[in-house]
Amino acid sequence: MSNIDKQALREELSNPAIGSKDHLRKLALSLLDELDVKEEQRANWFQMAQKLGEDLDAAERHIAETDHDNAELTTRIELMDRRIAELERSETQLINERDYTESALNAAYKAVMGQAPEWSNWFSFENAIEEMELACEIWRNQTDDVIQFRQRIQELEREKPLMVDAMHVAVALNSAGINLNDFDNCVSRLHEWGGLPDYCVALYLDYIHGVVSENKLLDFGYISDNGAFSTRQRIAELEARTVTPPKNNVANVGDSRWMWYQRDLMWIEAIRAADIKVKE
Repeated sequence: MSNIDKQALREELSNPAIGSKDHLRKLALSLLDELDVKEEQRANWFQMAQKLGEDLDAAERHIAETDHDNAELTTRIELMDRRIAELERSETQLINERDYTESALNAAYKAVMGQAPEWSNWFSFENAIEEMELACEIWRNQTDDVIQFRQRIQELEREKPLMVDAMHVAVALNSAGINLNDFDNCVSRLHEWGGLPDYCVALYLDYIHGVVSENKLLDFGYISDNGAFSTRQRIAELEARTVTPPKNNVANVGDSRWMWYQRDLMWIEAIRAADIKVKE
């Protein structure tokens, strides 16, 4: 039904000539219909407004949830960024430690073996550790030998005065034409020379025999075949000995232990070539 013209309706109702009941009833029905339509429109508008309010509340809740999720994602991203930075620092530290370890291994190997190692970039740390263990074992063995040598040198230093005296006595006896193996004659001559109590002469002669003999005097050059003192000549012969270092022509076959073994053999041959005995 179309909207009612209220001004026209007032004019019509104010005219008594046309104000019949029939006409008034129709107008009243029209007004009721119009009111029903208005009520229905208001109800629709209220439902629409309520639906829009619900949609707005839902949108606001979704926005709040999205903001919360975004905040959590931002926190996670920040944690991941910090973790990435830590990993990058750890990687840099590991690289530095690896370089330092390689340098330390090179320095240790050079300190033990006397020269730089021959491993390359493909040489793994496991191989380097094995080589270092082998080098340290060689060094320890050499150290043990050095300790034994030093102990023996100290013992010889303590015995040196007695040995020198015994050597002088042996040379004197030999120069006097007395055979060192003639025990009784040596004892008799020592008694004549004096300087020792009688009860010590025999013991001292035993010590001399334990240190030197006529053959040893000849071997070491302290006396010649005619009994002359030839120490200077023997020293000159020893100083004249020279050892020619072997050429480093050993091929690197990947096993440094074999290479060192070959070089040791070459040095032994060079020492023997100089007429110097090498203990096997």
